[in-house]
Amino acid sequence: MITKNMRIIDIIEKHPQTLPIFGQFRMACLGCGRDLFDTVEKKAAAQGIDVDELIRALNEAVKKRS
Repeated sequence: MITKNMRIIDIIEKHPQTLPIFGQFRMACLGCGRDLFDTVEKKAAAQGIDVDELIRALNEAVKKRS
């Protein structure tokens, strides 16, 4: 289960199917690597993204793959 306290890089490494979800939520700069070490909560707050909605979408993507 993905939580808001997890680092983005840890999520993507364990669940690569979540990468498009980050893109859908316009999580900028993931490609440059700088933000990969932030937690989901920190990056979402910095970009004005609803962290609960993002977490739901990420967990759905993981569940579909299982």
